[in-house]
Amino acid sequence: TVNLPAKPSGHETYSLIVDTDGDGDFATGSPDLYAMLSKSGAFRLVTGINFTAGDYFTVALVQNRTVQSGNFENTFVWITGKAPSSSEHAIISQAHSITLTQDHIIGSFSIENGGDLNLNSYSLTLNNGNWNNSGLSNVQTGTVIFSGTSAQTISGNNTFYNLTIDNTAGVSVISDTNNLKGTLTLTNGLFNTNDSLTL
Repeated sequence: TVNLPAKPSGHETYSLIVDTDGDGDFATGSPDLYAMLSKSGAFRLVTGINFTAGDYFTVALVQNRTVQSGNFENTFVWITGKAPSSSEHAIISQAHSITLTQDHIIGSFSIENGGDLNLNSYSLTLNNGNWNNSGLSNVQTGTVIFSGTSAQTISGNNTFYNLTIDNTAGVSVISDTNNLKGTLTLTNGLFNTNDSLTL
């Protein structure tokens, strides 16, 4: 047996990765990932594994990213089999469209190129983490809340509807173009727009 080290911030779980094309390169092809979520004593359990002769496998830390389009809270949407937690980095992968159907609190957030987030009328709270948008955000009438005690940043081209700053360490826009269609609420901390926010 091997003792796995503690998970660093932003990583939700260990996963068993199976290289299904038999070349031993986990960065190519379409490897299968199995989240190691449950434990039995000192052992982590993985179920439903499909091994064939010639497959390679390894264990790796993963961040919670989407594996298909769907509603944010649906477990099958996420690689770890559950929606991101309040301390976790959530990633919307390329070509995936994710829709909020209730309020959520996560750690930090990224939208990859070609990804899409639809807030509807709900709120997405970032708990001490950053917002990085390389895709699209369909804000509707939703609210993005920056909350915490560590400095947070906003990057990418963004259109927000409602934006709330509630961080004693402050929030800064660090790149690209940002627009606000609704209400800016300054609850705690400084908001440095770096002349990159249009109201």
